[in-house]
Amino acid sequence: MKTTTKSISVIVLSLVITISCYSQTDTIIYLGANNKPSDKEHAHTFLELTKMSENQYNLSEFQKRDDNWKPNYTNKINVINDSTLRMTMYRNGEQQSVMYRKASKKEDGFYHFKDFYKDGTLNEEGKSVNLFPLFREGQIKRYYDNGELAQLAFFKKNQMVSNQNWNKDGSKYLDNIFYNAEVRPEFPGGDEELSKVISQKMVYPEEARQNGIYGRVYVQFVITEDGNMDGVRVIRGVAPVLDEAAIQIIKSINTKWKPGYIDGKKVRVAYGVPINFVLN
Repeated sequence: MKTTTKSISVIVLSLVITISCYSQTDTIIYLGANNKPSDKEHAHTFLELTKMSENQYNLSEFQKRDDNWKPNYTNKINVINDSTLRMTMYRNGEQQSVMYRKASKKEDGFYHFKDFYKDGTLNEEGKSVNLFPLFREGQIKRYYDNGELAQLAFFKKNQMVSNQNWNKDGSKYLDNIFYNAEVRPEFPGGDEELSKVISQKMVYPEEARQNGIYGRVYVQFVITEDGNMDGVRVIRGVAPVLDEAAIQIIKSINTKWKPGYIDGKKVRVAYGVPINFVLN
């Protein structure tokens, strides 16, 4: 049986009972902007927790796009013991990553957790109401796979209040960026028009063409409170020559955006686009 929760108090109680005691009952958790507990009608995301066997669970995330729920990822969770989980993430049926979570419940009532990459490098650490899914509280630190600090954030009831951010090389990035706004930033004409503009500005580097270098570069940037684009960077690259070309394509777009909002307030929102370099 699936349980739909409709308030903060009910959601938190459901999570504590279901997760901590490993109940037989499957759980659906609806989340709105900035991971605020929500009802189904106003949710942007929902998490579905399914018990597969005594020590195995599936935790799947779905996101609302164009008024339809689309699968984002599934974490297959193996409970190794009371303090250790193995989490294997799949997207579109393909394995993306393997993480290990070490956690213990402290006197303050929270799980103090650390998530590690498969090679033992720390990925994230902080406090949570639950062992899984995480319901973050207080200071949370996130790290790149090279060990550099990526983000220092503060949460209240699973909602991000503020954050400081760094690039993978240790240099400072923009602060107070949000990833799940109530109203997303909008390019004039929408995503379809943005794709057209990117295509129009596409320049394939001759060096890459001559050396047969191709692939998809994922670029992140931030839409500021006044609708400007800032902080353009590559989050998943192919080769330096294509990575730099992708950055220049995005930087050449000077169009003003409609900014994003959370709780009626303009906020900085991260936005990502793939730039596909195809050899003809």
